[in-house]
Amino acid sequence: MSRLGFAVALFLLAPLASPEGGFPLPPREVFPRDMPRYPNLWVFVDSTLVSSYEKAVRLVTEDLRTNLELTENHGRLSNPEGTDFEATVEHLQPWRGADPALAHGHAFHIRYYNRPLERSGRHKVRWKGVEYYLVAASAHYEVEHGNPLHPDVESCPICGRTGWYAKEQGNLVERVHDPLGVELATMGKIRDERVVLPSGRPALGVCNTEASFVTTDPKMNTQRIAIVVLRKGWQKKKEYCVRDAD
Repeated sequence: MSRLGFAVALFLLAPLASPEGGFPLPPREVFPRDMPRYPNLWVFVDSTLVSSYEKAVRLVTEDLRTNLELTENHGRLSNPEGTDFEATVEHLQPWRGADPALAHGHAFHIRYYNRPLERSGRHKVRWKGVEYYLVAASAHYEVEHGNPLHPDVESCPICGRTGWYAKEQGNLVERVHDPLGVELATMGKIRDERVVLPSGRPALGVCNTEASFVTTDPKMNTQRIAIVVLRKGWQKKKEYCVRDAD
């Protein structure tokens, strides 16, 4: 297994930490009631890298938009779920199994939840002696939106309850789609396979994952939460993703 493949296995399978173990994440009550799931992607941006919270959010969202070719929607949403805005990329990893009726492509979908953090004063934290801005998002990977099978096909080897996720019980979005979305956002991969974007370019994640953890807190209703930390020199760590994508 490659070094990066080993990192993916750790990300997906190992309970590396707990939220009570040192990560200053805010409680569920900070967010809108109509947010269906606790954010599963948390980016800590060293406050010395940017001059404001707005610029911290922009740093993260622009990196994801550029490297995953996302289309952002800041307007009226059909299903807003309490989000500030959302972004998607469609027509990824087409799958055609034995049954043609189940054929589908995939979509990466991310919603950002930063206004509630700022309103509550939870957008800036001190962690390990350093001040960070917090950027919160909920990412998932599912059957593409234009397909009548949206959002899920249980038997799909890409987005279904299969492989590493075969033993996951409960809500498919929480238990499978969510961790797949975080894997793509952080590593540019799905189940350790590099995703090819509609342009033909390889997907690149934000990288810089500090840790990921499973939680027993019912209010953190998602399979796995990832902590990404952007410090001085964070772009150099992306070189692992770039080299692996070449």
